[in-house]
Amino acid sequence: MLHYRSGLLQMLDTLAFSGLFLAGFTEQKQTVDVELYSDYKEDS
Repeated sequence: MLHYRSGLLQMLDTLAFSGLFLAGFTEQKQTVDVELYSDYKEDS
């Protein structure tokens, strides 16, 4: 599930962690899981 954050909160978070982002110690990311086939069955 994607998490909504306001623009102000996102900007403050980015500014607070900007040193870590630039140094490569941390990163921001979100993942999305998409179901392509609801009735998929593996061959057994």
